[in-house]
Amino acid sequence: CWKGFLLQRISSGPDAINTVCMQNGCKAIVHFEAFRKFTSQKLDLYRKYLVRDFVHDSPYCKWCPAPNCERAIRSDSASPHVVKCECGFEFCFKCASFEYGNHQPASCAHIQAWTEKSNDESENTNWLVANTKKCPKCAAAIEKNGGCMHMTCRRELGGCGHEFCWLCRDDWAKHNQKTGGYYQCNRYEKSEAHKVDREADKVKSLLDLYMFYFHRFQAHRSSRIVAEAQRETAPAKAHELQRIFGLPPADVQFVYEATDQLVTNRRVLEYSYVMAYYLVASPEKNLYEYLQSLLENHTNKLSELY
Repeated sequence: CWKGFLLQRISSGPDAINTVCMQNGCKAIVHFEAFRKFTSQKLDLYRKYLVRDFVHDSPYCKWCPAPNCERAIRSDSASPHVVKCECGFEFCFKCASFEYGNHQPASCAHIQAWTEKSNDESENTNWLVANTKKCPKCAAAIEKNGGCMHMTCRRELGGCGHEFCWLCRDDWAKHNQKTGGYYQCNRYEKSEAHKVDREADKVKSLLDLYMFYFHRFQAHRSSRIVAEAQRETAPAKAHELQRIFGLPPADVQFVYEATDQLVTNRRVLEYSYVMAYYLVASPEKNLYEYLQSLLENHTNKLSELY
C-alpha cells in the first residue's frame, strides 16, 4: 500500500514533498526515509522536488537564470551582489534575471524603473504628443515632414481632408500673406494652440533626454551580443595564430583575455547609461560621464583591434 501510494504521489508532481500519512485524520508529513525505502526507482525525482522547494524558500539560494542551466547558487548574503554560476553566467543575486544578468553599475532599483519605463505604453503617447499634432477637425495625429505651415489631413492615410495651419491649428482659409504666408503665422502667439505646444515642448525635452540614453544603451547591448559571438570564435582564432606563427598556447592567451574584456566592457557601458539617466546633474555626474567616455573610447579601440 505504501509503495503504490508514495509512487503515485511522486508522479503527481512537486507537491509530493507535502505528502501526509494515509491514516484517516493523521496530518504527519511522510519523511524522506519512507520514500527512500519504498520508491527507490523514483527517488531521484523526489530529491529534485526537495531541492527545488529548498531553493525556492531560501533567501540565500537562487536558480541560475541561464537557459538550460539547472544549477542553483548559494550565497552568504541575500543583498544585491554579483554571482557567477558554474556554467559561466554572471547575474545579480537579487534580480536573478537572464535578460539583465550582471547589471552593474546600475542598481536593482534603476533596472526596475528602466524596465517599467521601457515597457510603459505612455512612452508611445509621449512620442505622439511631442512629435505630432491633432487635426482640429477629426483629431487624427499628424506628423510634419516639411517647412510649410499649410497642413492637410490626408484622406488616403485615414484622415478627413481638412486643411489647417500647423501652428495655430485654425482653418487654412483664414490665412494669407497678412497672417505670415506659408512659413509663419502671426495668429499663433495668441492662440490656444500656443499653450498646448508649450506643454508638448516640455514632454519632448523629457522624451529626448530619455531617448539619448536609451539609444546608447541599445547600441552597447547590440555590440555586447557581437562581442559574445566573437568570444565563441576565439579558440579558432587562437589556434590559427599558433599555426601561422608557431606559438605555444601561453602566447595566444591574450586572444581569450581580449574577448572577455570586450564583453565585460560592453556590458558595463550598456548599464552605465541606465545609471546615468537617473543621476541628477552635479559635479559627480560630470566626472561619471567623463570616465564613461574614457571607457567607451578604449573599448572601441579594442574592438577595432580585434
